[in-house]
Amino acid sequence: MTMNQGFSLNQTQTQRLALTQGMRQAIAMLRLDALDLQDYLENISMENPLMNIKMPLMQPVASRPTGTGESYQIRDTHGSLFAYLLDQVHLTMRKTPLRALVVYLINQLEPSGYLPLTDDQILQQVAVSPVMLMDAKTLLQQLDPPGVGAHDLQECLLLQTENDPDAVPAAASILRDHFQALKDHRWTAIQKKLGLNDTEFGGAMTYIRSLSANPGLPYNHTQTSYVIPELRVTSQDGKLSLTLIRHNQPQVVFAQETYDPAEAIHRC
Repeated sequence: MTMNQGFSLNQTQTQRLALTQGMRQAIAMLRLDALDLQDYLENISMENPLMNIKMPLMQPVASRPTGTGESYQIRDTHGSLFAYLLDQVHLTMRKTPLRALVVYLINQLEPSGYLPLTDDQILQQVAVSPVMLMDAKTLLQQLDPPGVGAHDLQECLLLQTENDPDAVPAAASILRDHFQALKDHRWTAIQKKLGLNDTEFGGAMTYIRSLSANPGLPYNHTQTSYVIPELRVTSQDGKLSLTLIRHNQPQVVFAQETYDPAEAIHRC
């Protein structure tokens, strides 16, 4: 019995769309609404010092053009930061001179939650010992929201990290010992000094970005954004028209104020 085996070469042509990284990124961005897109761009801008994000809807209501007939605001149900902190004090502290000092400090807070007075300024205004002042500040900084009672941004972020049992360990070290390098976006230098691998450093940076620079602001808004529309539907002659509300979209702006000093140094 004889078997014949034959080989043949067939040529076929197929078409396949290969998405580049840029195309994938663009598609992902198209799926985001205005608020999610703003968060996405702000995260990217943290890694790019020449990139700033502007969000028109984040401007104060008084600064926006009037007469448009559009309002996306509803009444806020939050009370003031002062009232919120005072409720916690009355519920957790006995009526003592120390509690009175905590209430005094609460009255000195800025709407953002920061304490603008230095220890020396406070001691000049009230007749208490430095130890008692330290105790009062500690009690204040243990109240909610985390970060309240800080003197500056570094202390504010550190307080949030130290009061969070789920905080990334490296985040506190970065904020405490390398804050200036963090502000200058010297990521590589920080990573090398702390001996972190890419995963550890990325996790710490993601956690730091999740912290609030203004912990008291959510409690002082008289009006809050409820719905941010992205499309406008109009009817004319019985036909519906759909248009994009462009002024509600975040804007990517080149950070000229950061570029100019760097360019001047490069030329030297």
